[in-house]
Amino acid sequence: MKSFFYKKREIEFFTTTGEVISSSKYSETHVSGGGSHNHVSVASTTYTNHEFWLSKEDGTEEAIQLCSRRTPALRPGQKITILNSNEKGAKRYFYTSLINHNTKDIDVLMSPEDLRRCYGFYRPKGRSILLAIIVFFLLVQYGTVSDAMFFSVITLVFSAVLRLASAQDVVKKLTNHIEELSEELRQDTTA
Repeated sequence: MKSFFYKKREIEFFTTTGEVISSSKYSETHVSGGGSHNHVSVASTTYTNHEFWLSKEDGTEEAIQLCSRRTPALRPGQKITILNSNEKGAKRYFYTSLINHNTKDIDVLMSPEDLRRCYGFYRPKGRSILLAIIVFFLLVQYGTVSDAMFFSVITLVFSAVLRLASAQDVVKKLTNHIEELSEELRQDTTA
């Protein structure tokens, strides 16, 4: 299966295919709140846990557990393929999408933005702050403190904008790659 390459890093994709032999769901609601003596706020988020068993083509069975705000509808007897991803050489992998060969549905299990975060593409690393400090100390020697502060802040903002644009670029490319692979799997009647 075609890997995803970005700046010397490789994300591999592989599949798990089988027939659903059982499926169950239950919900969990997480409640949080806080405030002061005059104002209290409460928020809740509901997640659906979905566990199903697959009978794989090699005769083995595998339990799959998903937890998200939206889980795919599955019933026993349906043939599915799960598209998984991992960074080359890593043992940990992520469920990326689920293709139901009976209904021809494609369900996103992990968004490309979440995958970008999990794989650490464009995480803040502190280099921008270090660069801003260097700019500050270089400029304070030749100008005023306020000029040095101004250009240090401009350096931070410029670095943040570049990082955001790069992050959006990798998400767009990852989205296209996953959609292409998922569509190929949906069209493949032998999967």
